[in-house]
Order: sequence, then C-alpha cells, then structure tokens
Amino acid sequence: MFRRDGPQGVVGVAGATENGPRSSHRHGTAARTTALLLLTAGVGFALGALTADGERRWWSGTVVAAIASVVAAVTLAAVWRRETRRARRFGLSTGQLFHLARDVRRGTPPTDPAARPAVLELLGRQRRALGFQRHKGYRRARTCLIILFSLLAVVQLASGSYGSGALALLWVLFFLLGPLTLRRQERRLDAAERSLGLPAQSPPD
Repeated sequence: MFRRDGPQGVVGVAGATENGPRSSHRHGTAARTTALLLLTAGVGFALGALTADGERRWWSGTVVAAIASVVAAVTLAAVWRRETRRARRFGLSTGQLFHLARDVRRGTPPTDPAARPAVLELLGRQRRALGFQRHKGYRRARTCLIILFSLLAVVQLASGSYGSGALALLWVLFFLLGPLTLRRQERRLDAAERSLGLPAQSPPD
C-alpha cells in the first residue's frame, strides 16, 4: 500500500520492503514505544532525585520514575486505541498511520493518490495543533511560565538548591525555544502542502 521507489527498491509508506511491511511497522513502533518509556522513566528518576535531599534522592527518583512510567504507559495506550480507530477508516494499520504522520511532520508526505485522504487529515490535525500555539492566550501563558521558572531558579540557586535551580532553568530554556520549534514545524508543513499541490497556510513571521 502507498508504494514508491526508494534506494532499496519498491517500499511502502513507512519504508518497509514488500517482504513484510506490517511486521516492520510493528517492530519499529514497538522499539520507539519502548525507548519512549525508558526515556520517561529516566527523566522521572532525574527529576525526583534532583528535587530531593540527601539519602532520599534514590527513593524519590525511583518513586517519580515509577509514577511517570505508569502515566506514560496509560497515555500511550489511550493514544494507540484512538489512532487505531482512525487508521481503520483509511484501511491502514496503526503503525502505517504513525509513519504517515511522521512523514507529514518532516514535510515529505507520499504523493500516492491512495494515501491522500489520510495525509490531508494528518495535515489538518497538525495545522490545528500548531495554530493553538499562536493564540494570544497560549503566548501569554508561556511568558508567565518563563517569568515564574526564572524567579524559581534564582531563589533555588540562591538558597543552594542547585539541582532544583538547574531544573527550573531547563524549563525556562524549553519555553524560550518554543517559538523556534514552532516556526520550523510550520515550514515543514508548508513543504508538505506544496508537495501535494496545496497552498502553504503558515502565517507570515
């Protein structure tokens, strides 16, 4: 389904060969899901350890890692179930839909007419998600959070809580980089729309 020529011959929408595209999709999705859960557990452990004191660091890190892993697993299961229903509407597997979404985010969607309905829906969903970040309320909330975490970082560093202070600074950096990542993703969606013969919809800078 949705085949195109590539450096390895005829490939599917996710880049899998004809010998087993659905199996390749499943393995790739399982690997990414496992990596995401491990990353979540690692970040949770780091957050818990940095915000605790003395001998409680390991215990706090372990508890936060466990909670973060459970929340991530439940969230992923809910997302998987929702995307499975959407994929069935287009006659795709869930893994194929995820790979299509990845191609759209990268600005290189397949131009096969059979894939067009799914690609157009994915484009619309991603446009709406980016549009939310341009709302005035979102920008004001981001500005308030930058100020809040900056003040928190100053207080924590001044009191000698360097772990918590560094964590607050990381949140400041995250919110500061938001507009840059937003514009980059909008350019990629513009490229995806042009490849499909659609006008680019990103607002001017």
